[in-house]
Amino acid sequence: ACLEYLYQQELPEGVSFEVFLVDDDSTDDTAESVQTQFPDVHLLQGDGNLFWCGGMRLAWQEANKHDPDHYLWLNDDTMLTQDALQNMLKAYADGIAKDSEDCIIVGTTKAPQGDNATYGGVVNRQRLASLGYQLIGPVEKPQRCDTMNGNCVLVPSSIAETVGNLSAEFTHGMADYDYGLRAQKAGYDVMVAPGFVGTCSRNSSKG
Repeated sequence: ACLEYLYQQELPEGVSFEVFLVDDDSTDDTAESVQTQFPDVHLLQGDGNLFWCGGMRLAWQEANKHDPDHYLWLNDDTMLTQDALQNMLKAYADGIAKDSEDCIIVGTTKAPQGDNATYGGVVNRQRLASLGYQLIGPVEKPQRCDTMNGNCVLVPSSIAETVGNLSAEFTHGMADYDYGLRAQKAGYDVMVAPGFVGTCSRNSSKG
């Protein structure tokens, strides 16, 4: 379903994308279904121990060989609106047009039912608490944040060349927060795109 929504994107003229998908040794027919329905997808195989960070690192390493202008992180439970990429690319252009040397763009997702924000850019409301981050929700115009959830994130290649890949120090959670903080430390802005870019249910933190 995620791929179906992705391939329905209304892209700006001259923009195209390639998909790098990690199948981390799934036990159903995910890989076969993807190969049948989306033969252009670059399907990468894991050993079942990659989890989020390892899977994203593997996909990023492979995508890097194709020398893109941007990298889009996209979780498989995120269903994009048709104008999501167009919205994020415009937010990127707007951010550069202001005073940002370069910037990462974060998309805000909402619950499938209602307009409650589920993932996106976060800010540290409690400066004395290292993990006191709060989701800022949908915004009307591009807005700076401190770091982000990694469900839908646009990273320009120029920042990737400086900051690098996701850290191998993390297995699953916190790698996205870490990347945003590393980018900020390197002098880049992390900005939230206007509105919602799609839906994604909030996962339970249990376990």
